Amino acid sequence: MTRDDITNQIIEFRLVKGLTWQQLADAVDRPVVWTTSAMSAINFSIDVERKPHPGGDRVVVTLDGKFLGYEWNSAPE
Repeated sequence: MTRDDITNQIIEFRLVKGLTWQQLADAVDRPVVWTTSAMSAINFSIDVERKPHPGGDRVVVTLDGKFLGYEWNSAPE
């Protein structure tokens, strides 16, 4: 899988769930810039697992990539 393939999968899963980058950023209490760049696609893996559930089987998607530390500094006023 190439980096572009992985990027496209991330975007596809986000869209399937109907989530915006801002919603994801709000969920983890981080700026949207951090959210879109916090994980590297280098040495990246994605795992999709089927999980039994009484209301119907579920899909568990795990994204595993190198953490890229990002320090958010506000623009000077």
